[in-house]
Order: sequence, then structure tokens, then C-alpha cells
Amino acid sequence: MRPLLPLITAFLLAYLFAGRAGFLGGVLILVSVVFLGLLISALSGPELVELSDSFGEIAGRIKNLVRRAGLRGVSVYVLEDYLPNAYSTGKKVILSLGLFEVLDEDEVLGVVAHELGHIRNRDTLLFPLLAYFRIFAFVFPFVMWAFTGSFLAFLLYMTLYIWFEAERSRFLKGREFRADDFAVRILDVPMSLKYALEELKNYEDLMVRVKKGINPGIEPKIERHGRGRTYRKPGIVFFPTHPSYEERIFRIVPLLEELRSRA
Repeated sequence: MRPLLPLITAFLLAYLFAGRAGFLGGVLILVSVVFLGLLISALSGPELVELSDSFGEIAGRIKNLVRRAGLRGVSVYVLEDYLPNAYSTGKKVILSLGLFEVLDEDEVLGVVAHELGHIRNRDTLLFPLLAYFRIFAFVFPFVMWAFTGSFLAFLLYMTLYIWFEAERSRFLKGREFRADDFAVRILDVPMSLKYALEELKNYEDLMVRVKKGINPGIEPKIERHGRGRTYRKPGIVFFPTHPSYEERIFRIVPLLEELRSRA
């Protein structure tokens, strides 16, 4: 996994600059960041309601899709949020109420299939770890500056942090594409994922236009916060962690044609 290369280099340089103490200090900081991250994650989180038959026919269709994905122990929950959103964590798929308002049933299934792809590919384990590694990669330059008193070491470690961000961006975008590929292969209506992406793009474009055209004091909050955010809202402009809707749709179309030709 290429995002690990900058971190491995950081530990090697820590040993070079500060010997065994620097190396062990880096290990201790990394373990502390991961432990605190897991602890906070376990103690916090939104209130969720498990998807049940009260949601109508779509609940049964989603359960069938989970079985078709070959996954066990996966639960689907609904989040009381009227912005369309979906994400996965552990073996849970979380869908906001707003998703059901914006998309039809087939399109919701397309989104669920994408999240099941993340679970199948073990992204729900990898993504939190990368988030903790990112914190470590940002903090460690300051630690080494304080430890060695060398501004040159600080600049070198900041370069490694930028390298990590670039590799992390490339890796995460690739995982989104892999989840899309998996989704298309298990859906009864493979085009539904493409339609869902188009509808979500249209929704966000509309909300952006509305936001620009009304009184700033009452403008809607369209930013999506929370763990496991699925759709494109990069935290760092230079290193987006999600491909654009256009990029995802562009990749799906030839895949659909390939599957159709095999049928």
C-alpha cells in the first residue's frame, strides 16, 4: 500500500536523526494516535435506527442485495438527516433519510451496493487507519523539530507529509472506483448506480445555486459532516479523496457495456 511508504521513510529518518529514541518515540506517538482514534470512535456516533420492514418493500430488496454480495453480519441503518448521504463503517451501512427523498428505490440500491463494495474490499477497516496515519504524519514533523531542534528536519518531514497526502488521495480514489465496480456487478439494474450518481450531482449543483442566491443569514448548510462521508467533499483542495461524479460515471459506462456484451 503506497501511502505507507512516506510513513516508513519517516521512521527511518527518525532513527537517522535521533537514533533508537527517535524511532521508538515515533512508534509511541503512532500507537497513541490510533488508540485515541479508536476510543473516540467507539464512544461517539450519531443515533441510528435499523432498517426494518416499516420502510416498505425497499427494506427487503436491500436485504436481498446484502445476501447477493456474499456478506455476513452486515446491518443497514437509517440516519435522521435530510441531506442525502450514505457511508459504511465496520459492517454497517448508514443511509440518511434525505437519500430516500432524492433517489428512487433502484438508485438507493445502487448506493447501498457501492457501500457493500467498501465492506467487501475491507475499506471500512483501511479508511479509519489512514485517517489516524494522516494525523500522525501531520503531527510528527513538529515532534521531530522539538526533539532535534533542526528546522531542516521539520521541512523534510513536512515534505513527507505532503507525499503521504498525495498517496492517500490516489489510494482512496482508487478504492471508490473498486467499490463502484463491485456495485455494478451485483445490482439487478446495473445502470441504477449511474442514475444515482447523476441525481446526486444534480442535487448538489441545485443546492449550490440556491445557496448562492439567497440571504447569507439563512443559507442552507449543505456541507456533510460525520464519519465515513461517501460523496465528494474533499478536505484539502489539492488532494481530493473522492473522484468527481463525472469521473465515476465515465468509468461505469464502459463497464456496463462490457457486462452487457457478456450477457
